[in-house]
Amino acid sequence: MTKIPYDYDSAWEQRWDDMKKYGPYSRHVRRLAHRLVSGLTFSSVLDVGCGQGEMLLELLERYPQINRVGGIDYSQSSADITAHRVGQGTFFALDLQTDDMLERFGEKFDLTYSLDVVEHIENDVAALANIHRITNQYTIIGTIQGNSLPSWEKEVVGHVRNYRRGELIAKMESVGFEIDTVIEW
Repeated sequence: MTKIPYDYDSAWEQRWDDMKKYGPYSRHVRRLAHRLVSGLTFSSVLDVGCGQGEMLLELLERYPQINRVGGIDYSQSSADITAHRVGQGTFFALDLQTDDMLERFGEKFDLTYSLDVVEHIENDVAALANIHRITNQYTIIGTIQGNSLPSWEKEVVGHVRNYRRGELIAKMESVGFEIDTVIEW
């Protein structure tokens, strides 16, 4: 794995659990993702940057047709926590910049999503290309947007970028995604 200076294992074990489950921002992002997913037909789901699996648990509860799930995270602690909480599926600690997810999982997923992850990744284009390779039908990418990144953000939360308007769309299209819907706020 590429060495990332931020300690994601400690963050998931000690700081982010309740915030990602109950925090107003995280709840709002999950509501938006559910709205996007509600009209789609899918039976397999991959959570890219699974955290503690909150979104995956909600999808399994709402969509009984899901018959295969998976998750990846840079943090081994996160992958282990999610695997335990979800109780089914395949979960790995992977580096999205370098690891071939399709090689690990063996087949593509109908729905992949990555919420609040790509802003943490130095080589986001490589990560997006890997997500595209393992996606069979639909992908949802949720991230922060802004004109500048405060200097403290890398150390405190591990962010390496804010996306400017249109930047993420251009990067996703460059690796083969066709953009259907964009929500900005």
